[in-house]
Order: sequence, then structure tokens, then C-alpha cells
Amino acid sequence: MSQEVKQSKKKQKLIASPLKEIEQQIVDFFLEIGRQYNKNLKLVTIQAYFYIYQALTQKQLKKLTSFSSSTISTTLQLFIKSNALAGTFSGLILYSCSNLI
Repeated sequence: MSQEVKQSKKKQKLIASPLKEIEQQIVDFFLEIGRQYNKNLKLVTIQAYFYIYQALTQKQLKKLTSFSSSTISTTLQLFIKSNALAGTFSGLILYSCSNLI
């Protein structure tokens, strides 16, 4: 595994438990706004996590959201088609937001 990929994985660690409550408050805020505007709440949830982390893998999104791999993949494809996300391919696929919010 290249040094760049190892460093990329280290940088993408998820938030530790002391900050999980704040993370959940941010996600809940996004969900409340999404409900007010009748948005797809799974899309909004994934959008919230990109707001918090800026770059995530599908595996990390699955761990954060507990959504199925299919839901995550379909959502990411929608974001990519709308030029809101870009994927970096170097052994692992790291998605980063550009115009998501």
C-alpha cells in the first residue's frame, strides 16, 4: 500500500465518542431542515456527513449512516452526476464534496 493511501486513510478517521453528540446534533439539524422542505432524508443525511467530514469513503458512510451499500452508491452517483461530489481513485475511493451544500 502506498504511503499516500496510508496517509489518506489516517486523515479520514471518524469522530471519537466525546464529539459524537455534537455530530448527531448537526445531522439532526440537517434532517429538520430537510423535513421542512420535503427532501429525501437519506440524501440529506449523507449530505450532513459530507458537511462534517468533507471527504468520506463508501465504507465510512455505511458505518456512519447504517444505510445499505446500494443506497449509498445510488446517492453518491446522484451527487456525482450533479457535480456536487468528486471521487479520488487510489486503491480506495474517497469522495469529496465540492458543491454539495
